Amino acid sequence: YVRPWVPALAGHELTTSWIPEEGLFTATWTSTEGVTEIVLPHRIFGDAPTRIVLDGEDACHSWDAERSELRVRASGGQIINLSVER
Repeated sequence: YVRPWVPALAGHELTTSWIPEEGLFTATWTSTEGVTEIVLPHRIFGDAPTRIVLDGEDACHSWDAERSELRVRASGGQIINLSVER
C-alpha cells in the first residue's frame, strides 16, 4: 500500500486524509517556523501533482521532483490547509 505521508512537520495538530479512488490528499495543521515535508509517491503522482491548493496567510510551497516531495513554509501560528490532486 502506497500513500502520501508527512515525514517532517513544522507545526502541530496535523490531520490528514487520503482518498485513493480520487487521488486526493489533504492535510491541515497549525504552523511553526520551519519547513513541512510531504512525500507524494511517484507511483501515485507521477512527475508532479496536477493540482496543489495551499491556504495559509503567508504559506508557500516548492516541489522537489527528484525526491517526490512537496515542501511547505509558513510563519508560526498559521492554520495551513493543503489539498493535492494526482
